[in-house]
Amino acid sequence: MFLINFIFAPREQFISFKVGVIDEDEGFLSRTIINVMNETGVLNPVVIKDGGDLRELLRRGEYPLIIVIPRGFSDNITLATQAQIEVYYLEGSRDSLVALRVFEGFVAGFKDNVSNIAASVFVNSVPEPFRGIVSGYIMFIANPLTLKPHVIETEIPAVKAFKISLVTSIIGISLLFTGILSGLYTVVEKRYEGYVQTLLSSPTRAHEFLLSEVLAVLVGALISVTAIVAGGLMLGAPLHEIPLYKLFTSLVLLFVSTLGLIGLGMVLAVFTKTPQSAGALGNAIAFPIMFLGGLAIPKWMLPSWLQVLPDLLPHPRLVHSITYYILGGWSLEETLVHSLPAITLSLTLLLLGALAYRRVLERIYESP
Repeated sequence: MFLINFIFAPREQFISFKVGVIDEDEGFLSRTIINVMNETGVLNPVVIKDGGDLRELLRRGEYPLIIVIPRGFSDNITLATQAQIEVYYLEGSRDSLVALRVFEGFVAGFKDNVSNIAASVFVNSVPEPFRGIVSGYIMFIANPLTLKPHVIETEIPAVKAFKISLVTSIIGISLLFTGILSGLYTVVEKRYEGYVQTLLSSPTRAHEFLLSEVLAVLVGALISVTAIVAGGLMLGAPLHEIPLYKLFTSLVLLFVSTLGLIGLGMVLAVFTKTPQSAGALGNAIAFPIMFLGGLAIPKWMLPSWLQVLPDLLPHPRLVHSITYYILGGWSLEETLVHSLPAITLSLTLLLLGALAYRRVLERIYESP
């Protein structure tokens, strides 16, 4: 609770978004807007020199929002002509929609400032013959800047996509606790109950013990995933519309991630003796990861200095890869490239866990 309070307690500002900006104008005012956005601490602009396909940038999850400042923007504002900014966001994405609302508020503040400056230099009354001439300037004072949003549609409608993302998050949370706690109990509970000594007198080898335990956890995880998927289908998540090859790839990545979590639990088991302390230790590790890994809450709700964690932690990285693969339009190659560091780390954790498991068995044999 101390950690949650430290991270999420109210502050002046801790929500931030990395938004893409294409500055086609490259004028004084366009650069000013980018600088002011950066000073807010909420909208962190990243200038994109080579725009490429904006839709693909959004679908791949690189930015929740892409802002385009068109040519002539600075001139229009300077010459008291209504200017426009274009903004692209992803349909059905929580991050995109929240970032859009934040940017709309930013633009509204900018418009108010421009209106006040324009009104301060405008005369209170205009003679009748000149009203037609200054009508454009009057319109500029009333609304100097318009925002033109462009929604980028996904293959799956927004509401259904949101439900699918919730299902993937719940699966990620379920496997997080299942993997770590199972790895812990695999070592601690059996050592504590004392019947491993009896099995050691049989011809069964250490790797056969390990294989049986890991398979048992994976079967349990598969049952949990099936139950969550069934619940998602009943609540309207169109999981049946996802191609089978994407479902199969996602399941394989989930199993690899679970193997890493089992290995992590086995490594942690070296530092605890009883099932009670193992449960406390497992929850102490899994519970913060659930929040800091962007599984229980969106990544953008984390403080900016913690938003790197979901990409560093292997399990959250794989869960997010699956979400982008299913909803974001990532290709299989892009998904595997993004997942490769997490896959490598997960398999390394499993190897370390296997060594720790073997060492525990050896110690039981030495001191039954």
